[in-house]
Amino acid sequence: LSPSTGQYQAYELVFMRVNTGNSAQHIFIHVWHRLRHSLAEHNTLIQNGLHNSPALQGLVSTALRCCSDKELTIDAGAKELFMLTGYTEEDIKEQFDNKLLHMIVHSDRDSLLVNIEKCRQTGGRLDTEFRILRKNNTPLWVLIKSRLYVETDGQEYFYLAMRDNSHAKMVEHNLKTTIERNQIIIDQLGGIVFEWNLKTDTMYCSHKWEEHFGYAPVSKNYGSQFGIATHFHPDDLPLVRNSINNIRNNHEAICIDVRIANANAKYLWTRISATAFLDENDELVRITGILQDIDTVKRAEQTLKEKAERDSLTKLLNKASTQQLISEYLGEREEDNLDALLIIDIDNFKFINDNLGHLYGDSVLTKAGSLLKSLFRSQDIIGRIGGDEFLILMRDIPSKDLVHTRCNMLLSTFRELFEEYAPGMNVSCSIGAALIPEHGTAYSDIFRHADEALYNSKNRGKNTYTLYDPLTISDVLPESIHIATRIDSEERPGMADASFVRSIFHQLYESKDIFATLNDILAYTGESLNVSRVYIFENNDDNTACSNTFEWCNEGITPEKDNLQNISYIEDINGWPELFNEYGIMYCTDIKSLDDRFRAILEPQNIKSMLQCAIMDNGVFRGYVGFDECSVNRLWTQEQISLLQFLSEVLSMFLLKKRSQDKNAEMTANLMNILDNQESWIYIINPKSYEIHYMNKKLRAEGTQQGMKCYKAFMNKKAPCKVCPITSPEHSCVIANHKLGNLVRAQATGIIWNGKPELLITCHNIK
Repeated sequence: LSPSTGQYQAYELVFMRVNTGNSAQHIFIHVWHRLRHSLAEHNTLIQNGLHNSPALQGLVSTALRCCSDKELTIDAGAKELFMLTGYTEEDIKEQFDNKLLHMIVHSDRDSLLVNIEKCRQTGGRLDTEFRILRKNNTPLWVLIKSRLYVETDGQEYFYLAMRDNSHAKMVEHNLKTTIERNQIIIDQLGGIVFEWNLKTDTMYCSHKWEEHFGYAPVSKNYGSQFGIATHFHPDDLPLVRNSINNIRNNHEAICIDVRIANANAKYLWTRISATAFLDENDELVRITGILQDIDTVKRAEQTLKEKAERDSLTKLLNKASTQQLISEYLGEREEDNLDALLIIDIDNFKFINDNLGHLYGDSVLTKAGSLLKSLFRSQDIIGRIGGDEFLILMRDIPSKDLVHTRCNMLLSTFRELFEEYAPGMNVSCSIGAALIPEHGTAYSDIFRHADEALYNSKNRGKNTYTLYDPLTISDVLPESIHIATRIDSEERPGMADASFVRSIFHQLYESKDIFATLNDILAYTGESLNVSRVYIFENNDDNTACSNTFEWCNEGITPEKDNLQNISYIEDINGWPELFNEYGIMYCTDIKSLDDRFRAILEPQNIKSMLQCAIMDNGVFRGYVGFDECSVNRLWTQEQISLLQFLSEVLSMFLLKKRSQDKNAEMTANLMNILDNQESWIYIINPKSYEIHYMNKKLRAEGTQQGMKCYKAFMNKKAPCKVCPITSPEHSCVIANHKLGNLVRAQATGIIWNGKPELLITCHNIK
């Protein structure tokens, strides 16, 4: 208001708040600028066009004013969109009813509306980007800066400054493509990228870490938490620490193989390759590298090494490895140490083979090997050096009294073993022992003296032990004193009943109801082998739990199927899959030897011994077929194990195939249901013939027939349309005078349908 004239003048008012640092004090600067025109004239200039300023035209491609409605109705500046889109002001009014939202690519609209709503609630500014449709049916990336403003007429408007952002998006796309290409290479190598920022002590790992290990890595205060929250195997920590010190001190690249725990507390072999990054002052600022999964390769190497070093039957060291390890130890042992060498020979073992069979004898030898491992320390060396002969080096013992105690324990334990599994056959064991260094320090000397002591035990009537004493043992001994009955089951071919296997395979192959046939086969197998229970456990989709899906029980055995659903591998039986050997076998003659967490589930079922064979799907553990014995601690022969292993493989093959078929059928039904419930018209055509091969429910209701040409069905034309999503850039276009609506947005996506490349077309009205 002008006091002199008593009239109102138009001014532009700008407020600026200055932060003083004092919450109790605020300073505002007000800048008043008188407009050259009246307020009405000023608004008229805006209505006539927003691009009057050459400076503004140099900064933006288009300036618009839109109403603050849901569809962003263009109030002023529509003609300025011609330079960006090729649409005239008349085109925009006719085709889009002046609705800016309708000109935006459909998939970008929701995010724009969310941002606008935030801007409307806060009354602030909006900087965003989206794709706008051009007249040639190609989208254009635009960058938009918007401000919500209330004009003097009381209406709320969005002022938008819009510019072509396609070049920036192209650069961004190329960069993203390069990153994705590099990531694909890393992923194909099983790689996890990591970066340790030493200044902030933060660790970044790519998303593959959580996918691979099942949990988020330590990210903050990584260095300070390394000794507390480390993921590495304790035995590998010295190597990791030395490598970190080396890269810190010498700035050298490193490559080490270590074990890292996953979410199930299983250590996975991982190769770490890392490089030092220096700043402009040659100071180390970060360590960057890649983690590669080498668990399968490493375990395969270990398996090959074990096979070379271990006896395949008892899993003890073989003769060559036993001799090598003992010789290495004798060459490095401390002079003050006291050690003992024991040779154990089973007396009359031939009686077991002759009366009960070689395969039964193999099982007894396996039990003997397990007993030896349980009676001695992990630092002792235990090996099988003959058919029924074992060699043990007791390292660093306190006195020779321990040798006497341990030999008496061996005699007693083996006596109980043979009374249970070979009653009345007079099978026992004899032991010869020698001390180091008292009876020698070289392998040949100490072994010869222990061998002589063993011969003395045999001469004394067997079932006893002798500690070498040169004064009581005769020097006149035969050159060869070993009684070796070689029981190597792997040297004999399998003896599985061919007719049994053929019968089962034929039943499954001819079956029209796989599940019913599986139940019949479990019953047939259980009755044939006289076991207590035969069953199948299948894993859930993510392999974190298993459920008993099929079960047969012998007479008098309580069914357990209903009690064994959704058994967690994490909480209930953590580590169960690791009990299976490399051949997919888990063989336990006495469940009392298992961990408490396993017995807690097995003992209530009255199980005494069990045999399980893994169900494998492309190398992935997917469950198991099991055989329980609830009456006695049963020994399974190699013949029976081979038979049941093959049976499990056959059952697994048919069961997995059936589950896969059922899952595919369910997914197909769900997909059809989803397509039928869409608001859009959806159909599938052959891109060469234009024939319609599928239509969703909404389209079928329109009366369209399958097999028709799409251009005939929807446009009543004799040839393909000029404007078609098949030939349009980015497979998207607007079709006028369509049967489904005056203006229809059609989008095409390549898919595989019934094994052939087809196109999925989605249509919806542009209102």
